[in-house]
Amino acid sequence: MSWINILKKYGIQIEHELCQSHIDQICTRESLYLVYEYCDKRDIERFMVLNELLPAIVIQSFMFQLLTGLNYLHQRLLLHGDLQLKHLLIKSNGKLKIADFSQTRHLYWPQSIQTRNIGCLQNRCPELILGQLTNSTSIDIWSVACLLAQLCQNSKLFKAETEIELLFQIFSILGTPTDKQWPNFKHMPYYSQQFPQWIRRDDLLCDLTKIIGSQGCDLLLKLFIYDPKYRLTTNQALKHPYFQNMDSIQASNIFKTLNQTSQI
Repeated sequence: MSWINILKKYGIQIEHELCQSHIDQICTRESLYLVYEYCDKRDIERFMVLNELLPAIVIQSFMFQLLTGLNYLHQRLLLHGDLQLKHLLIKSNGKLKIADFSQTRHLYWPQSIQTRNIGCLQNRCPELILGQLTNSTSIDIWSVACLLAQLCQNSKLFKAETEIELLFQIFSILGTPTDKQWPNFKHMPYYSQQFPQWIRRDDLLCDLTKIIGSQGCDLLLKLFIYDPKYRLTTNQALKHPYFQNMDSIQASNIFKTLNQTSQI
């Protein structure tokens, strides 16, 4: 059963201006074809290949729209589960569209099997890497932090090809978690006393993302909190000073104006 049919079975529909609309589905004997809303400016990943570094105001616009759309999903207890730049589409009117709900799950449905093998490896949060089986919206929040860092430098912050390599890359920048930062760290299934001890490098992370300024870096650090219980929620993130005086209409107009004047 497709995720769309599961949603319909429980009377839940994803209908939001910042989520790609599902228009129809066509079933044949061998295949299921899903028909979605058309987005004429392609996905952000391919868009960035053509535009190198984005202006700071566009990064702010994209992040505000992403968190707004994600807040809609989280309020309905839906975990996207696979946030990547290639799953964020752009329309010429400046609207960002969250797409690809193939790994979306409801936090409390029996069918929503808890698993640690979800999403893009490079955007996977440390609790999943360390063996915790969970369905939590904090999984999406860590991915949002990875995407923000990627938008700032047009390159993924973590480039690992294995989970242990990814874990050590995270530790090398954010520091090996302490008991104060993450009380449950040493109780995780895959914890090892042999983990190298790195110090936290907030200065390095803020230097890599200097285009978004001190408030943007502060938001990033709060999205990158180790303990899932204290990681920002989408609602808290939207109230961060980084988004002061920003709303959905202004956010979409920023991209639309810059696109029309050929600045991106």
